[in-house]
Amino acid sequence: MWGDLRVGIEIKRRLPHEATSVAKARRALRPLERRLDPDTFETLRLLVSELVTNSVRHGLGENSEEIELTVRASRATIRVEVADGGAGFDASPRAEGQDEGSGWGLHLLETLSDRWGTERNGRMRVWFELVDSGAFTVRRELSGRAMGLRPASFVGEVSTRG
Repeated sequence: MWGDLRVGIEIKRRLPHEATSVAKARRALRPLERRLDPDTFETLRLLVSELVTNSVRHGLGENSEEIELTVRASRATIRVEVADGGAGFDASPRAEGQDEGSGWGLHLLETLSDRWGTERNGRMRVWFELVDSGAFTVRRELSGRAMGLRPASFVGEVSTRG
């Protein structure tokens, strides 16, 4: 799942409550792009986009400070937190007949992350983790040999999580 991520990386951004913050949040993830396998990186980008979008849409409260994005990546875990001044929410599954055009963010979070939750301590904070348990990873070198490719063309690990 994680390619060349031998040391931890922390990314912190303060983003305004505006639609352009979603793209800014995705750009903030660039230091991780070459360190994660493509599937993991795209999952990370998607989930960050969903959380920041939710903050832009619902996170303006009496305490309308900026949106805070924090990403901590280590060899074993990526943890993302998005905090805003909104009132918060009670997480619930998608309901039958719910508007098909919206409300998918938490569903995607539940489906694609390994763990997620919310915290309320002056600000509403939604977090998720992607965890490399080792159960779904295969060394690229071994995969490459099975396909008849030279080991030099493979570095790190990839996710075979389906």
